[in-house]
Amino acid sequence: MAEPVETWRATITGHPPEAAAVSLWQAGAVAVEVTAAAAIGFFPVDGDDPGPPALAPTDATVEWTHLPAVDHMAAWRAASVPVRAGRFDLVPAHHVDSHVTPPDLHRIIIDAGMAFGSGHHDTTAGCLEQLEHVPVAGQRILDVGTGTGILAIAAAMAGAATVVGVDTDPQAIEIARHNAAVNGVEVALAL
Repeated sequence: MAEPVETWRATITGHPPEAAAVSLWQAGAVAVEVTAAAAIGFFPVDGDDPGPPALAPTDATVEWTHLPAVDHMAAWRAASVPVRAGRFDLVPAHHVDSHVTPPDLHRIIIDAGMAFGSGHHDTTAGCLEQLEHVPVAGQRILDVGTGTGILAIAAAMAGAATVVGVDTDPQAIEIARHNAAVNGVEVALAL
């Protein structure tokens, strides 16, 4: 797991956000967010030069903010709680010993690591709720953008004959593989 690092956040306004995002990537941003009004880039603080990186001159407004080192995983764990979605009880791995799943629910243990998916997002919860209304048993299921593997694991628990999860992130595939094993289900995973 990556150590927390100090970060510079650059918020560019007054320029088309997509074009500003390109400038941020070219300047060495490690992450970029595009909103309707701005492009926001994140740059690690360079120990040799702790000032903000240089951006190509534009007519845009650039606001720099120094962000202290934060252990985002520790913050996520502190805020992450079990989620009930349909007939599934999604339990973060760090709550396994302290959380009791009702006997009428399928318990899915999730260690999100650096992948997307904890069950808190409405799209994941909504898909899990819909599994009650879809005849999954005996079917072949494809989970595109599997992330942590929640939907693939749920489909396997619901009796799907074959479940395949795909993602473009190799780290997500490894995390999904781990979560499937922890939950004792068979899920084929691929990039």
